[in-house]
Amino acid sequence: MIVVDANRPTRRHGIPPKLLQCEFASVGLKPVASRMLTGGESYFMAFTIAGPRPQPTDIKGCKA
Repeated sequence: MIVVDANRPTRRHGIPPKLLQCEFASVGLKPVASRMLTGGESYFMAFTIAGPRPQPTDIKGCKA
């Protein structure tokens, strides 16, 4: 999976890369590539499956 987003607070319609990594790790994904995009605060991050998909009731959210 590839995500392209802005490195800014979620209240400003973005998500910091560390928060994205945490949220995706909670559903069994790990980052395999990431980089900042030219011209601002945008970045992309690619993920792969790292483990079994948890049950919805077992997913814990991350703190921003």
